[in-house]
Amino acid sequence: MTPAEVLHRTKRAVGRRLRPPAYMRWSPEEAFTNFFEVVPIDVLLSPVLGRLAHAPHISEEVRAEAEGLLKNEWSFFGKKVVFSDPPNWRANLLTGEEWPDLPVKNIDYRRTDVAGGAKFVWEPGKLSFVSSLAGAYRVTADKRYARKAVSFIVDFVKHNHIDRGIHQTSGIEMAMRNLSWTFSFSLMQPFFSENLDVAEELRGALGLMAQQSAHCWDNLSLGSSGNNHLLAELAGVVTFNAIFGSRQIAVEALRKLQAEVLVQISPDGTSVEQAFGYVPYIWEQLLLPFLAADAAGLNVDAKVRERMAQSLEFGRVARLAAGKLPAIGDEDDGRILFPADGPTRLHLIGNALAGYLGSAALTETAQEYALTFSQEPLREKSVEAGNYEYPTGGYTIWRFGDTVATFDHGPLGWRLIAAHAHADGLSITLTKGMDSIILDSGTFAYHELSEDRDRFRSTPYHSTVNFGGRSQSEMLGPFLWGDRAEISKDGDGFLCKWITGERHWRKVTFDGEILEIIDQVHGDDAEIVFVLDPGAKVELSEFEAKVCVGSVVAHFSLEGTGPLEIKPGEISTRYANRTPTKRLCAPIIGGRAITKVALQPAGAENCS
Repeated sequence: MTPAEVLHRTKRAVGRRLRPPAYMRWSPEEAFTNFFEVVPIDVLLSPVLGRLAHAPHISEEVRAEAEGLLKNEWSFFGKKVVFSDPPNWRANLLTGEEWPDLPVKNIDYRRTDVAGGAKFVWEPGKLSFVSSLAGAYRVTADKRYARKAVSFIVDFVKHNHIDRGIHQTSGIEMAMRNLSWTFSFSLMQPFFSENLDVAEELRGALGLMAQQSAHCWDNLSLGSSGNNHLLAELAGVVTFNAIFGSRQIAVEALRKLQAEVLVQISPDGTSVEQAFGYVPYIWEQLLLPFLAADAAGLNVDAKVRERMAQSLEFGRVARLAAGKLPAIGDEDDGRILFPADGPTRLHLIGNALAGYLGSAALTETAQEYALTFSQEPLREKSVEAGNYEYPTGGYTIWRFGDTVATFDHGPLGWRLIAAHAHADGLSITLTKGMDSIILDSGTFAYHELSEDRDRFRSTPYHSTVNFGGRSQSEMLGPFLWGDRAEISKDGDGFLCKWITGERHWRKVTFDGEILEIIDQVHGDDAEIVFVLDPGAKVELSEFEAKVCVGSVVAHFSLEGTGPLEIKPGEISTRYANRTPTKRLCAPIIGGRAITKVALQPAGAENCS
């Protein structure tokens, strides 16, 4: 952060402590009285809110999640948990450890020694699962789902006032809660119209939503931290005020949100955060405010729609057969709507965005769980074979049918802190169908495990070149970088200048069958690394390797290196999960190495 930003943040923090806004002292019920001029049922039956309601096609997984929630059972980060009755919102559901019940000013959510870290409490505290209950109600008319959704929200409000507890320490958490609740209320409007008494139960929830919106508006994540957090905060403010609150604030927040979209999504459709996993998450953040703005007569600018459409096209090109994007940069399972496993975020939200924009679907196979924002059936569009250049984002993507290769030659990350970046300059990935041959190690952890966090975003954990097991750029904290490597176009390749003086030049070509990598290095102890799938079977000779993954055989042949060897590694396919894997490594001898990776079906020869 710059000195000016530090001074601004300090002044704002001191001001909040000495003279907090009046709404920070109100109870949720008092907030409803002070923010609204109508009774709760009029708010919940708002025609603008009703325009968000589209009968969702929910998957069996979402229905199963809703059914489990009736029994207080849920899953997050791939792990099954059980809520107590009533829920203990301060508890880490995986360990039972608790965050203290203290005023917000006395809680440091960055602490890693409390309850396993904030993220494991924040995730259920978003109440994204309430949308699954609301969706199940909407398609079945079974009131049990709606009543359970209301009971979760009411209990959360009772124990999590705006000025107290871990859940009110972060603006993005407040914003996502508002988005999830707003969508859920929209789906449950028929229930409210038949059960007017329930509206009074939700008086406090509406009051808390108003407080959360006001807090986000007063404390936007500006400056170096103005990344997807800022988008989410503005999204929450737009959505709340377009439907329930101040039209003036909705107009101003929408203006700011649209400006940020044009900044944070590059003209080539890539995200400036250098994190593929955040692409569908950003789509999810933006869908509801745009729908709410349209419903309220605050039209979204055509340039913004075009930029979103460009982002969707990037997702179409980079999409893997498994329905995900390659794991480049951070990915943390962030979810706002229908969080059940089954439909991938890319398909679920990508098809919803396609419906909103009137674009082609990412996949027709996802129709059964699409969020429907279009009256017309979605149709998939194929991607032509060839290479796709994204000069602003700094990526080259080759796509040949279901074979996708990526080459990362972009900057470390965005703005001063480059929060969600990895030291992965000039790294590659290669996937054929459902089988990943060369991949990125993933994310695994944030604040809670600092050593693991650093290892997973280090250069040796990526499929590129490292010098002496070190990283290209300087890590200063879980979301903070210091000196950073510089990457630039150099002839027909790209040059990475390390902060420690070493240089790595790489050229990559791919024709759908043979991936060729030429590396030139200046520095000691240069090592080329290929991160392999945990299920890969590897046969090594001195300078060649046969790697079998699922239905694919990849032949690696290297020139200009020492003998190949297998080193241990790890990969994280989703947040808080990791699996041991192998890294195919070789020292570079003489400053230049050529690697060829030839693909062929496994049926062509046996894998032992």
